[in-house]
Amino acid sequence: MGGEISLKPVDAARWVSDESESTCQICKVQVFSIFNRRHHCRHCGRLSCASCSTYRCAVRGNPGKVRVCRECFEKFYSTSSSSRRDEDEQATVTDPPPHIEASSSLPLSSTIGNSIDTEFDLGRKAEDGEYQGWQLTVDENDNREIRNHFCFDQAPSASLCVAIIEQCSDAQKIGGLLLKFCNKLSEYLNEKASAKYHDIDSTLLVRMIEFLNFNAKVKFMKAGFINGVELCDFEMAHVEILKILLNSDWKEIPTMQELSHPEVIRRLRDKIIDSERFSLAIDVTGKCGLDPNAVWFAWGLSQLKSGDLRVARENFSKCLTPLRSAEDKGFQQNAFYLNQIVEVIETSPLLAFSQGDLLSPLHALQGLDRGSSTGCSLDTKRYDEIMYYLNKYGTHSQVIKFFVRQGLFKKAADYIKTQRCSPEVFFDDLLLRSFQIGSFDVLAREIELMDPSLNKWKDYLSKSCQYLSRKGLYNCLYHMQLFLKDYFRAATTCIRFFLGASGSAARSFKELYRRMYHLENAKKALRDAT
Repeated sequence: MGGEISLKPVDAARWVSDESESTCQICKVQVFSIFNRRHHCRHCGRLSCASCSTYRCAVRGNPGKVRVCRECFEKFYSTSSSSRRDEDEQATVTDPPPHIEASSSLPLSSTIGNSIDTEFDLGRKAEDGEYQGWQLTVDENDNREIRNHFCFDQAPSASLCVAIIEQCSDAQKIGGLLLKFCNKLSEYLNEKASAKYHDIDSTLLVRMIEFLNFNAKVKFMKAGFINGVELCDFEMAHVEILKILLNSDWKEIPTMQELSHPEVIRRLRDKIIDSERFSLAIDVTGKCGLDPNAVWFAWGLSQLKSGDLRVARENFSKCLTPLRSAEDKGFQQNAFYLNQIVEVIETSPLLAFSQGDLLSPLHALQGLDRGSSTGCSLDTKRYDEIMYYLNKYGTHSQVIKFFVRQGLFKKAADYIKTQRCSPEVFFDDLLLRSFQIGSFDVLAREIELMDPSLNKWKDYLSKSCQYLSRKGLYNCLYHMQLFLKDYFRAATTCIRFFLGASGSAARSFKELYRRMYHLENAKKALRDAT
């Protein structure tokens, strides 16, 4: 609305809309915000700030004295006698409320309400000069003046909200409504709302949510609704989560209602982990009651990949359980995490380089050379790091699998004898794996070098032969029997090959010729036996 100001007051339907202007149309300086509210002049309908609309006059078509802007007041309402004008100005200029100190003798609800009213400058003075909070009365004209002076859409007030619904006699319904308001306010904390409303103060919104939640709890206690009281305590824990996220400048803030769903909280934690804000993830996990092991593991894995081995060990120690006794070594509680740790170290050759050490590449090459001389593809630094985790957190099975993967059959065999592992571990993780990768001859040579008589390995080898026979792995069984120099049983196994799996005769000369090969091996085994 521009041009000359009309002499006749403008109808409310033709007032300037709130969305059309972001600054005061009178002074052109003040920017509207949650603290600096918009006010409509009842004469011209323009938007003005509080400083430019402190005057109240009797405007045609409005009951009592209403708000007008400075320009309209000076042009249309200051033509009366100077005494009358001075009297009107003294009587109608809005004074700011005095600061209300929270006394320890006041109840908590009164203390919180006073602090919020003071901070938002929402109080008003009664005729006797004493501060009064926002209260609706039976006088409709007075109520209309209060509503016109305060615009809830522009600056929500928790104390006004509580004062209004105090008129309802059902305390339980009041508590439920206040909790709904808490969820509605939390919707203004996310990134989309912040982009739309640049002047939102998230800290004040959280304080308002706390205030409403407290009043809801009081109402539920008054109504004797225990479930409602517990719900308020549950919601207050969500408020603490909102505080943590806001203090950490996290953009994707969930609402109070969304935080009541466990899957939303888990997705929130995973997003924080993916952004590598691990301290924040630990805080949120602790407040939500989730298992923190996943966060500590992700944090340790990040440090491990960056080469900070010391900090990685500290973080992993908070999610891995040390296995001290021989009985513990049979459990797999650390298997998932430990397998990933070992895989990262094995596939990250840059871990061999020390940060800030100019000679680190040379040392790494020397360590790699020492590893190759022993048959290991890892340098000394990475090998020692893996063995630290395996010896402290790993099972017998994981240690042996690592040795086999690196071709360290001598170390694997020595570990089994030293730790007195079970025959099942020897069979599943060492013997069977050596057959799968075609390294049984290497394993057999290392075992024979350790004990040429094989007496120390008798129990392991005999049980392994039983397992191979039970699983139908006769080809592996045949090689085991030859290694044990049990030629008679080796010949029996070859005859089984000659007869076929089902014991039926050969169907073709080609199949018969192939079976004759096994028969020749059986003859050779019998000759060796004699």
